Amino acid sequence: MFAAVVHCVEISNEGLVCICDREGNRIQVFTKQGEFIRNIWIPEGAAETPDVLGNAWSMDFSADSEQRYLFVMDGLNERVHIIENASGEAVGMFGRSGHAAGDFDFGHTISVDSQGNIYVAETGEGRRIQRFTPSN
Repeated sequence: MFAAVVHCVEISNEGLVCICDREGNRIQVFTKQGEFIRNIWIPEGAAETPDVLGNAWSMDFSADSEQRYLFVMDGLNERVHIIENASGEAVGMFGRSGHAAGDFDFGHTISVDSQGNIYVAETGEGRRIQRFTPSN
C-alpha cells in the first residue's frame, strides 16, 4: 500500500507519517517504520478537470496539541476539506473555484500557523496566498 503520486508528507505530533496520495484521493497514514495504519479518503464531489489530477494535494494539522483536524487542499475541486483526525470523517469544507477572496484558482498548498490561521497558496493563474482565520 504505497502512494501513487506523493504530493505532500507531514508528520503528526504522534509521530505518524501522513502522505497525500493526490491521484488516489486519500491521505495514507504510516508509522515512521513504514507500517501502514489507515487511509483517510477525501470526498471527491463534482470537478471540472480530469480525475487524473486527484484531490489530496496538500494537508496540514490543526494547531491544537491533539491535532484534532486535518485541513486538506483539494486542488481538483478548489476547496479545503476539514477532516476529523481520529475518525477520518469529513466535518466541513470551504472554498470554490474562482478569483474572488475566499475562492481558489489552482489552490495548491496549505499550511496552518501556531494560532490556527490557515494559509492557502495558489499556483498557475492564482498567484496569491490567502489567509483564513477559523471561528470556533
